[in-house]
Amino acid sequence: MHKKSLYIYAMLPILLIAQEAKATLEYKHEQWTFGVAPMFTTMFAYNNFDKKFENLNDKTETYTGVDIFSSVEYKFNRDYNFGLYLDFNTDGNQYLKNYRGYDWDEQLYGIMTTPYGSFQYGQTYNVGYLFYTGAPSVGPLGVNDSGITNYLTNPDWSRSGRIASYRTLNSTAMNTENVATKINYISPRWKGTQIGFSYVPDTYSNEGLISKYTDYSNNDAYIFAINNQTQIGDLSINSYMGYGIYMKNDQEYALGMSLNYQGWTLGGSFHRTYIEGNDVPINQYINSYYTPELFDNYREGKAWNIGLGYKYQDYDVALTYFESKADNSKNKTEIVQFSNQYQWNEYLKLYGVIAHANFVGSSGLSINKGYSYMTGFRVQF
Repeated sequence: MHKKSLYIYAMLPILLIAQEAKATLEYKHEQWTFGVAPMFTTMFAYNNFDKKFENLNDKTETYTGVDIFSSVEYKFNRDYNFGLYLDFNTDGNQYLKNYRGYDWDEQLYGIMTTPYGSFQYGQTYNVGYLFYTGAPSVGPLGVNDSGITNYLTNPDWSRSGRIASYRTLNSTAMNTENVATKINYISPRWKGTQIGFSYVPDTYSNEGLISKYTDYSNNDAYIFAINNQTQIGDLSINSYMGYGIYMKNDQEYALGMSLNYQGWTLGGSFHRTYIEGNDVPINQYINSYYTPELFDNYREGKAWNIGLGYKYQDYDVALTYFESKADNSKNKTEIVQFSNQYQWNEYLKLYGVIAHANFVGSSGLSINKGYSYMTGFRVQF
């Protein structure tokens, strides 16, 4: 894992976003607030998939994860506040190691809140990702980069050992990488609208998508986004648009909308990436063992999702569909999920998921498909 920017964090960092976990254990002293929110998640799955993948998958699999969200905040006065945040997570199985190349992940960032907007710096997501809205997400698997690909193995999203392959987009959100240092600005909300800008000085880690064997270091990126929240009676409308330029790499845009009415949520989003001008061309030929043909095909592709959800008191349910296609081949990913979540008490959530995935290869034929039935729980203090 790249650590070359960590020394900067002792000076100033970035943003606290609306995550599921918040600092639930707090200690306050004068203008200072110290918080920590430990969270433990476990999921058990029974899988049914193509026999040729039996050596890569288990019929049954247990996932465990530990997340710790911590914060230190200082309130200067009514209008100015600074916070420093550290989010840490690790998995009990091989997901993080296979997907990212290491066993644990952290985000260290800070945010300065002012009447003129928030100024953010450190390990975080870009504003296009932060403004994202789309199909309703229920439970720990989410809609994009769904955890079902860990249970059933998507050959188009491989990052294990010497295998390096991204042949389809794994998300309808803009670049999902959160390791490289970013500078974000998010404006105050005016008539329901916010704008945001991100600058990435060095995109050495585009690991949300790019193969770990590909070097895009010493290139910068610029991301712009806008979000609007509108209330019409009992109807809430949340929408966003984003555009990103990753120098000598690719360009991308995304948009999404969700409608919420009396507990019902209907949402969807679309993401497009493409190559222009001086961007690094897609590898059309096998140049080495580490870069198989079209291994970064996602850089010219599209993804979309749609879903319907309902919340009644402590119970949430959602039916969602995700699809991703590459421009230069017939590679395609399809995921359907029926997700349930129940808040048993203040600390415990129960989950139940039925998911189906179909992964299509460049030949246009299914290369792996199957069902996964999952149940589990999350404890958060």
